[in-house]
Amino acid sequence: MNAHIPPPHLLRCTARYYISREWLHRLSTFSHPGPITNHDFLCRHAQILPSRAIDLAEYYATVDAPLWDFLHNKFGGGPVCTELHYCPTCQSEYQWLRRKREAELTAFKALDARIKAASRYYPPLTYAYYLPPNAISKSWFNRWRAFVDGNELEPPGPVDNSSLLMRSPSETTFHFRPSSHHVQIPRELWLFFFSIYGGGPEVLCMTGVHPTDGEIAEMAAKVEPSIAEALQSLRDPAKTNLPPALLSIILPFEADGGDAVAEDCVAGESSDV
Repeated sequence: MNAHIPPPHLLRCTARYYISREWLHRLSTFSHPGPITNHDFLCRHAQILPSRAIDLAEYYATVDAPLWDFLHNKFGGGPVCTELHYCPTCQSEYQWLRRKREAELTAFKALDARIKAASRYYPPLTYAYYLPPNAISKSWFNRWRAFVDGNELEPPGPVDNSSLLMRSPSETTFHFRPSSHHVQIPRELWLFFFSIYGGGPEVLCMTGVHPTDGEIAEMAAKVEPSIAEALQSLRDPAKTNLPPALLSIILPFEADGGDAVAEDCVAGESSDV
């Protein structure tokens, strides 16, 4: 029955090996292209990288066994790949990140719209009515935007605002660095980002000695009753004449400054995992 089956060494000669097109381009351009990098299209389990699945063929070429052996022996790298299969583990992670990305962007846009509407039509409902605006690292914010826009696969990690503050000559206090690379945001959005990613410190756009995180929390605690009172007034038709369409945008606002929105965002992600 096995008389017509070729011997193993002949079967191997007919095998096709998948190899990174990007690495082959480096090979044709540089004398030292470095190790073969098949992770351009393969995940850490040496199966199809989910982010490359749609246009996978653009990322690999195939070579025969003798050529693969020559390249692999000379340059190393890999991983070796003769078959392409979907990876359930990485596909699940990829889908989770996609849902996280979509949930965060949707929640951010909704909260931003509420803050802008409240600031224009009912300012006492916002932290900005009582406190200076917040600042957030521009590099961190850009990484977050790249993530939610789909230009980065991984989320940005904890917020790092350390470059936005400078230590005083006495080294006992800090001051806000106005020339730092930062984005000015409402405190509600700072709380949104902090509730998801953590990090810090919380930074206010203000002159003079900058308060500590504990002092900022005390400042916020003093104004939150006023925000809650403004929210109650807004819910009373006798005390407001805003059109219903505008109220539908503003009313989801809560005096917790956006934590509820962020919690909904996180809950929406984890429920699908």
